[in-house]
Amino acid sequence: MRIFIILIAIALVLGGCDFNDEAGKPNQVLHVVNHVTSEPASLDPLLVNDIGSGEVLYHVMEGLVRLDREGNPRPGMAKSWKASADMKKFTFELRAAEWSNGDRVTAHDFEYQWKRMLSPENKGKSMFSYKLYCIKNGEKFQQGEAEADDVGVKALDDDTLEVTLEQPAPYFPSLVGNYAFYPVDKKVVENNPDWSREATSYVGNGPFKLKEWNHDEKIVLEKNERFWNAKEVKLEEIEFPFISSPTTAYQMFLSKKLNYLGSGAIPTDLLPALTKEGKVQNHPILGTYVYKMNVEQPPFDNQKIRLAFSMAIDREQLSENLLQSGQQAAVSWVPWKMPDPVEKKEFYQVTKPVLTPRAQAEKAKKLLEEGMREEGIRQLPEITLDYSNSETNKKIAEAVQQMWKKTLQTEVKLRGSESKVYLAKLASKNYQIASMGWVSDFNDPVVFIDCFVTDAGANETNWSNKEYDRLMDTVKSSPDQRIRMRAMHKAEEILMNEAPIMPIFYLTESSMADKSVKNVVVTIGGTTDYTYAYIKE
Repeated sequence: MRIFIILIAIALVLGGCDFNDEAGKPNQVLHVVNHVTSEPASLDPLLVNDIGSGEVLYHVMEGLVRLDREGNPRPGMAKSWKASADMKKFTFELRAAEWSNGDRVTAHDFEYQWKRMLSPENKGKSMFSYKLYCIKNGEKFQQGEAEADDVGVKALDDDTLEVTLEQPAPYFPSLVGNYAFYPVDKKVVENNPDWSREATSYVGNGPFKLKEWNHDEKIVLEKNERFWNAKEVKLEEIEFPFISSPTTAYQMFLSKKLNYLGSGAIPTDLLPALTKEGKVQNHPILGTYVYKMNVEQPPFDNQKIRLAFSMAIDREQLSENLLQSGQQAAVSWVPWKMPDPVEKKEFYQVTKPVLTPRAQAEKAKKLLEEGMREEGIRQLPEITLDYSNSETNKKIAEAVQQMWKKTLQTEVKLRGSESKVYLAKLASKNYQIASMGWVSDFNDPVVFIDCFVTDAGANETNWSNKEYDRLMDTVKSSPDQRIRMRAMHKAEEILMNEAPIMPIFYLTESSMADKSVKNVVVTIGGTTDYTYAYIKE
């Protein structure tokens, strides 16, 4: 799972569809603007907390598994794995592979990085370190209550990684596809603390390697000949110019300076027409766009006021009239397409709804009045909605701002920030309302429900509920899907009634490719995978 923050340097981009005169074939170069629309915050797996950085990291690193289009785990660095009967111990057998600098990739690199993620000195640096809490003594180690040697990940030898879990987790092979579980070259990290800041010092084990990192301009990847499956990688380069304007990116696509656009680069006002014309593909993904509230910041320390603001939003109007690219109004935190294997339905269709696609204006007004009365106030304090700078985020914020003004007679200020600044603001919980998209890598609701346990890295709302935490303990301690699903439905009902978040719509990933671009894969988890793409005129 990962966080999904929807986000000019034309002269820096080379022509995208030229030919190699010597070979008589098109150059295998992909010129992409998708989620990398500005300088990545980091390319160290420890510090990657946003989808833009993750898009690059996905192509320069390789975990134990890669998740396919449907979210199923396929062999990556691990050529095979096996689980114990109780689903609490997993053993991964690694293939022979090298880092981009020629060092051998070993099980020790995985053990080192996972413990680095969990190290007390790194607490708070990664939004996703809590994902490793399923490992025996992982959370205790991060809290300073256990030693590194107590953590249940161990390299038995260079080629064998053994993982012991706190509780049964049949989904664990899928979980390790997340970049929180990527390895690093232990030798490199120990010898150079700044290893991940420049292309010249960066070392990865993925299908591509960093060729250029011109800060605030572009990133260029080139094929990694040391990648274990390099013979199947056809692209020679991938260029990511940092273009924050979708209008600019679209014009460059039309002039053949770019040959692939993703969701972060297609003008929202053109999406409906381009979709109808068949020029844009909209892929439903396991994701939800939400506004989250800091429950320690007035007035959102009151549950009724939080719910009032949520009910005042007309989600259907946003998805069908503003966005118009296949999204659906969200009435739950767990997104569409996420299965409930017990009920044989989508998970959100089973949870008892609190919200509706259309605004609940009268309920919202009543709740606001009651909440203000409980707080002993006649006027709300100044309220600011923060968002990461992008055309899409801005348009959504402006539309919701008007809905709150119309229904609640409340003026809300809007404030956009660049990605690095915005992420820092969320991490420090220095906000009142903030936008966020959350996407699951694989098909289990636990990826979403686990986000809001007390003190989870992804829980930047300050919200805490003992019954919710107890239900999540049940989910994590049972391999029985009936017990797990029942507990997760109850937990989501608590979350939706307590309302630290306002689900807005279920996500799609849009794409627009030149006809010469083949085999770019958009997974159900929203990852755009260029690994085995190629150019064919």
